[in-house]
Amino acid sequence: MTINGIAPCFLTCPGLGIKLLTGGLPETLLVPKGRISKRSVDALSCPPGKDREFLWDDALAGFGVAAFASGKKSYVIQFRRAGRTRRSVVGDHGRLTPDEARSAAKKLLGGVEQGTDPIATKHAERAVRSFREVADEFMSAHVQRKRKRLTYDAYSTLLRRHIVPSIGSMRVVEIRRKHVARMHARMIDCPGAANRAVSLISAIWNWAARRDEVSFNDNPARGIERNREHRQERFLSTAELARLGDALRTAETHGLVYEVDEAKPKAKHAPRPENRRTVADPFAAAAIRLLTLTGARLREILNARWDQVDLGRGIIFLPDSKTGKKRSIFPPPRRLSWRRSRASRATPILSRAQEPEHRAPI
Repeated sequence: MTINGIAPCFLTCPGLGIKLLTGGLPETLLVPKGRISKRSVDALSCPPGKDREFLWDDALAGFGVAAFASGKKSYVIQFRRAGRTRRSVVGDHGRLTPDEARSAAKKLLGGVEQGTDPIATKHAERAVRSFREVADEFMSAHVQRKRKRLTYDAYSTLLRRHIVPSIGSMRVVEIRRKHVARMHARMIDCPGAANRAVSLISAIWNWAARRDEVSFNDNPARGIERNREHRQERFLSTAELARLGDALRTAETHGLVYEVDEAKPKAKHAPRPENRRTVADPFAAAAIRLLTLTGARLREILNARWDQVDLGRGIIFLPDSKTGKKRSIFPPPRRLSWRRSRASRATPILSRAQEPEHRAPI
């Protein structure tokens, strides 16, 4: 006997049919329901032989609590999505009270009615990276490839010492202006570094925004008042330049006097005081003279190569500078005489790789 091609349940399952006819359900199909309260949750336990036991709230449909064999209890919601029954954890019992869990479940179930999938939302939230992860990719994919080595080192120091300890573990979308402002205020002993740390956070955020991870308008570094920095510019006087020249000549010839800590055990093996002199490296002295004569930056002089030198006109052409623009250095011809080097043109002009006759005496 079939009804529309389907056998009645009391024919395919006689035991179930008897229960249905007598007004009851098999024990395995009974769904425990009741008011979810602290008392009912504390009393709920997982029976032996099962991995979990549910108690569904009789006031809010789809809200329940699950007791696991391990003793853990979690509040859950149950809903249908695309023809399938889905469950999502609201939170653990103990961290949430029954009333707090019910309020959260009501919001989640309300979102389901409006077409939101709480499971997909949770997965999307877990996929959001921390600020440390975004900063690591910013350094490897952007700074390391497109910025100078010194810039990379400076950024790495700011991240390691100040930024990552403050906001590195936070998800990038959770960072607010108050978090950056708090870090900036804690760096009161280094106001310049504090300003650069805020600027670096802003640069990382904008880099992530160009990849649609965050919004430009939510930049947490925007609007933070920077510390006032007192930049000082000082030039050596004529007398100071003369003393510097005398010190360089003494360092290259007789050597400079150095001191020994007599309290140390090995001090007794040190030379006599009248013999405690060290002769300066000629390349170091040459670099100092060239820096003084040209006003160039330290790395511009130390990294200058022979293929950047116009020996005829006495000009050093720098292919790149701190500002990213090409520029030239004009050492005074009366104080600087170049010797044409037979070394590789890619060799630094102050390199020890050159033989003495190939050096540029300054």
